Amino acid sequence: LDYLASPEDNSTQDFVNPLLALQLLGNLTDPSERKDLQALALRELANDDPLKALDALATLPPGSVDLIVYSELFKSLAKQDPANAAHLAEAMPAGKKRLKAIEGVSSALAAKDPKSAIDWVMGRSLDKSQLSGPLTMIADSWGQLDAQAAINWAAGLPSENSNVLANLFVSIVAGHRQTMNPQLFAANFD
Repeated sequence: LDYLASPEDNSTQDFVNPLLALQLLGNLTDPSERKDLQALALRELANDDPLKALDALATLPPGSVDLIVYSELFKSLAKQDPANAAHLAEAMPAGKKRLKAIEGVSSALAAKDPKSAIDWVMGRSLDKSQLSGPLTMIADSWGQLDAQAAINWAAGLPSENSNVLANLFVSIVAGHRQTMNPQLFAANFD
């Protein structure tokens, strides 16, 4: 596999041709190494062409890569084409892969407009346990962009969303403890 790697930087494994690497990596006998290198090749491919990376992912046997790769590839696509990424994520069959796809799309949307990202996630047919992942990603992003706006939005949620609210603020507080004003948080949620 060395001839597939780019010699430019020895600190990382870059593939000259990620698609060819994916095909050849399927022949590795060490499942852990194969899984890691296939995920790397998919990520590299997604940097140039996220749709091609998703197509390549679909050809791999189940369990070939960790579920987080679905989130990463959909996030890459959503940065380039949010509408298509949202459509493809929604069209996936229910399950863990679809949930990771929704997390990836919501993460990319949140980087630009957290409120719209939350509205999009809340519009999906997800139960409360499934909302935790996407909303935590959005809360983290929103907390970095504007923690006060996130607090104000969450303070106005109806009480039936209290579990969602808890997940949202666990993420914000954990991720932004240094920049968060504790009195401000307490004043909004006593």
